[in-house]
Amino acid sequence: MKKLGTFLKDYYLYLIILISWTGTLGSLYMSEVMTLPPCDLCWYQRALLYPVALISITALFIKDSRAHKYYIMVLSLLGMIVSGYHYLYQLQYKAGNYNGLIPCDPNNPCGETQLELLGFITIPLMSFTAFALITGILLLVRYFSRKKS
Repeated sequence: MKKLGTFLKDYYLYLIILISWTGTLGSLYMSEVMTLPPCDLCWYQRALLYPVALISITALFIKDSRAHKYYIMVLSLLGMIVSGYHYLYQLQYKAGNYNGLIPCDPNNPCGETQLELLGFITIPLMSFTAFALITGILLLVRYFSRKKS
């Protein structure tokens, strides 16, 4: 446990950079190369993930130890909420329930599944996983930083 804490305290920003830039470049690849148009909820998720990618790499270069405590954590938690809602909405849409809290473009509905891997992994689930990993890393860093070993 102590080794994990030391590793995370030393390399958490690198992990966040890897996750956020993978998500950022992956979303751009899906929209620009695979020509999958992002729906309204996808745009909200992008608006929350792209700043995490920029803030984390900036924090690494300027050695800002506060970035993870405030900016990245807030964006990541909001991203989890939006992407979690989007994934649940997709599941309801697939089951025939089209009611959502946020009205989406009828020409590109948020419930449509444009990409599905292994029968359940969709773009919103990938987004949720990225935000959950970032949040989990930040919570572990906070835990190990407060723990006096």
